[in-house]
Amino acid sequence: QTRRGAIGWSLAAVLACLLGMSAKETLATAPLLALAMDRIFFAPSWQQLWRARRGLYLGLASTWIFQALLVVSSSGRKGTVGFDLGVSWWEYALTQPYYLCRYLALTLWPQALTLDYGTYLAKTPGEIVPYAVGVMLLLGLTGWALWRVPALGFCGLWFFLILAPTSSVVPVVSQTGAEHRMYLPLAGLLSLGVVG
Repeated sequence: QTRRGAIGWSLAAVLACLLGMSAKETLATAPLLALAMDRIFFAPSWQQLWRARRGLYLGLASTWIFQALLVVSSSGRKGTVGFDLGVSWWEYALTQPYYLCRYLALTLWPQALTLDYGTYLAKTPGEIVPYAVGVMLLLGLTGWALWRVPALGFCGLWFFLILAPTSSVVPVVSQTGAEHRMYLPLAGLLSLGVVG
């Protein structure tokens, strides 16, 4: 590939990322996933990757500024996302393991799909601990796989990283869980299933 062609593809990637950032906040993870994918599948070391494609990754990361401006100008998605809307970050974070486990269960057996989960927040240890243990175990397995079998670990990284903006600590007060959040993360799990 010529240098001119590589620059053209890099510019196209940054433009696509910029357009995606204007459509969905979840795309904030795209620069990180692109970097991880390049390192795991195509580059023998971080140093070589940075030397070869630092312009691309700096361009992709610069799209975060555009997305931040959009979020600020929309007042936190019209008052549905943020830390000062009546739901604390820790209440939201303690509820998310339940939803992550539910999403995974629905991936295996899509029964009783739900259009609107409402604003459920986990309160008791029984609503939190079993699911949190399951998620921590999966995070640990993902970390182990990234170290020992990086291609396998990338599937777990894909799942967790794409869900991070909506299913971690930033409260989405209008709907604490939503199955549509699994559309993109599902690709990592389906890849595991197809390869397996």
